[in-house]
Amino acid sequence: MPTPSAPQQASRNATRWIYAFDDALPPGHNEPKALLGGKGASLAAMSRAGLRVPPGFTITTAACRHVMDHAGAWPAELEQQVRAALEQLEARTDRRFGQGPQPLLVSVRSGAAVSMPGMMDTLLNCGVHPGLADEVGDTPGFWRVYMQFVIAFAKSAAGIDLAEQIDTRADAKPSRELARQYREAYERAAGKPFPDQPWEALVQGIDAVFNSWSSERANAYRKQHNIQGLAGTAVNVQVIFPSHVSGVLFTVDPNALAAERMVVEASHGLGEAVVSGDVTPDRFLVDRNDFTRIETHLGQRGDVVASLGDETGPPDQSTLTANQLLELCELARNVETHFDAPMDIEWGWSHGQFALLQCRPIRGLDVARAVEPARQAEIARLRTLVGPGKKARRVWVAHNLGETLRTPTPLTWDIVRRFMHGSGGFGLMYRDLGYRPSADVCEHGFLELIGQRIYADPERLAGLFWDGMPLRYDLDAVLHDPGTLDRAPTIFDPERADGTFLIRLPRLVTAMFRCARKVRRDRYTAKQHFEQQVLPPYLDYIRAKHAQNLANLSTPDLIVELHDRRRRVLDQFGKESLKPGFFGGLALGELRQRLTQLMGPTEGERYTNALTTALDGDTTYEQDAMLEDVAHGRADMPEFLERFGHRTGGEMELAEPRWREDPSYLEQIATRLRKDTGPSLAERHAQNVAKRHDAERKLPDALAHHGGSAFRERIDEQLQLARTLLPYREAGKHYLMMGYELIRQAIVELGRRWDLGRDVFYLQLDELDRFEHDRDALLETLEQRKVHCQALQRLDMPNVIDSATLDALGQPPELEGADAFEGSAVSAGTAIGVARIVRDPREAGDLGEGYILVCPSTDPGWTPLFIGARGLIVERGGTLSHGAIVARDFGIPAIVCPNATRLIHSGDELRVDGNTGRITVTRRETDHA
Repeated sequence: MPTPSAPQQASRNATRWIYAFDDALPPGHNEPKALLGGKGASLAAMSRAGLRVPPGFTITTAACRHVMDHAGAWPAELEQQVRAALEQLEARTDRRFGQGPQPLLVSVRSGAAVSMPGMMDTLLNCGVHPGLADEVGDTPGFWRVYMQFVIAFAKSAAGIDLAEQIDTRADAKPSRELARQYREAYERAAGKPFPDQPWEALVQGIDAVFNSWSSERANAYRKQHNIQGLAGTAVNVQVIFPSHVSGVLFTVDPNALAAERMVVEASHGLGEAVVSGDVTPDRFLVDRNDFTRIETHLGQRGDVVASLGDETGPPDQSTLTANQLLELCELARNVETHFDAPMDIEWGWSHGQFALLQCRPIRGLDVARAVEPARQAEIARLRTLVGPGKKARRVWVAHNLGETLRTPTPLTWDIVRRFMHGSGGFGLMYRDLGYRPSADVCEHGFLELIGQRIYADPERLAGLFWDGMPLRYDLDAVLHDPGTLDRAPTIFDPERADGTFLIRLPRLVTAMFRCARKVRRDRYTAKQHFEQQVLPPYLDYIRAKHAQNLANLSTPDLIVELHDRRRRVLDQFGKESLKPGFFGGLALGELRQRLTQLMGPTEGERYTNALTTALDGDTTYEQDAMLEDVAHGRADMPEFLERFGHRTGGEMELAEPRWREDPSYLEQIATRLRKDTGPSLAERHAQNVAKRHDAERKLPDALAHHGGSAFRERIDEQLQLARTLLPYREAGKHYLMMGYELIRQAIVELGRRWDLGRDVFYLQLDELDRFEHDRDALLETLEQRKVHCQALQRLDMPNVIDSATLDALGQPPELEGADAFEGSAVSAGTAIGVARIVRDPREAGDLGEGYILVCPSTDPGWTPLFIGARGLIVERGGTLSHGAIVARDFGIPAIVCPNATRLIHSGDELRVDGNTGRITVTRRETDHA
């Protein structure tokens, strides 16, 4: 533990490191949060307003910065100022710190200028120690408080979880002996004595809060939420209010703004259990206009954090009476009026009196208020796209790009949308093959961002192939099977033909035949062309750009460099990286069509999958196999990052740090892999290769059985092409992401020099040139855009949008509680396992083994989670989606089932049939107990 400097006589010029809650700030401090942190500033504001706040003092954020900059040493004057502030608390409360039958106990809490809930440390009942038992009473109640303090202190000050250090009976009563066991467990783990003296415990508690500013979770939170430029955390030392009941109150319901009600959550004991989520509190919904109209929901009693003398009420009774709720809501109304904003308030009740322990504006209320206006704006915009007339109709279908780009930031969307235009890399590939995208597709593309999700517009997508040919998609067929859009349109619509169509028809037909010949011809040389002509100069470019120091470029030159990288990577290389996988997909489609015609849908699909699993050159398999080697010491992390560090989860989002920037997720996966006792990935891969060879050996007999021997030569040719080229669907993206990382580097450098951090991704591409000139206006636009984007992300968007039902856009669908669901089979086989719902691979935790992975969609960041999985269920994707390809390589069944994360609950036992697409819930999670 860093030792504070010895007390010194304070001089008139000594820096002031501490402010009591009711102290006035010195002149020049116009931003209380910057000096006192958000929590300290709110406590000070409430105290000066005369509200019921237990007294205390705040150690400034500048003190934290000093400690961080001086290897943990306190400023010279800080110890003396803490002692003086503590003496003032003793005088105000007429109690002695850690002494007497009614000792003064304090909480020690963090409080940065920007709220970081749960990221830093809190210590309650600081000042309690074994010697107090002789004065307070040697009772189980006292030892309960003391043991809770020991457990919390161990966690905060030393990162020790005593639950892992000591094994006690669940019904063991708190006692002096049990407390001694906890202290000894701490001392064994920490290698030092547990602090006996209240002052020593307070000093170490303050240090724990300072140190938590640099904890892994706090650093990750600041990085994720783009929190920059803060000095550190303040430390709030406050008299413990001995709450018999405590909780939180929202002066408006953030989840139901139109309900015009306050939300009160209450639990016995101190409020930490309610805030942390350790108990299910009582919940009261109180009408804002008439506090006597109350809706009550009793929670579940748990292990609450107690205070000295605390007595909890009967478990079957409400924590608060109607009169108490009325008093609390009136107090909350006064707080809201004082701050002129809806407030989130922490409160306590003891001996007939309420106290306010903290308050702050309700987080995310601006986003909640923006949701419905944003939804209505999307509906109005789509109606404009539909156009006038009762017969006008449009349909939009979730595009598979959404698998790795779920809710793109504005700058990412600008760049990706250009890539997907007819004149971007995606469209250039089609043009190289002989297709003729329309002028509309070249200028606007065929994708639409709706509700911050990516959809394909069949109306415009039809123009990707043959400009001037009046072809369209059957919208009813698209609604029935969105996979219809994976193929070119086939409906001839004479109403779309203009007066010159018949004149141009011969040239169009000729172009179509030439295109077909070129596609058939080029597929045979696609691999050689890519590997020998395209890839070597591209990799040279990547190496050269990694050596470039972007910090040396002027801002205009840096923006030019960004555009150059975008064109070189996404247009020039992008079109080439797509071709081998495109040809592989065509070969696979032809193979599947031939086998299903001969064998029937089920058997043909099974053979197709078996013949094309565990292919050579799959970069996803190579990535996961190498990470497994890292986990078991056969390779090291720097080697892995050298080869795969340009990848990440959700990697099409440019705002996402690459693995080489933040390898923490990889470390988590490596830790999980070290615990895996099942077959290695290499062994599983070998088993799947053996299955593929077995299917190949049996193919001639199977063809003969179904009367298809005459097609064997053609089938062998299609199979060879599919095996050769399908791995490039992943390999092409692997190389493309190398250049994508270069694009991100240029944007990140702009964010650094403009002090925007991750917020730079909420600018648009055409705003970069004028940002420095119009900074203030664009910063305001940026903040509004962030709120709008976050509001749209809260909409429940369907996979298919029909303009005939736009009024329901973004609202949750009506789901029936069925025990079986039908989806689309994308990887064959059957499996039974327990569902594990995961929405973000970085938050997966320990999933155990033999589970069914249920998630919205997958990308390379998810594939390590496949290792312990028996099956996969995704809400989006198709046969050639990342999840389907990896599932087939792992030999596990996979199904695409919209709304799967709603229909299925974590813990449900499932049977997944990847042959038919049927998911059966064999036992609900609630039945397991």
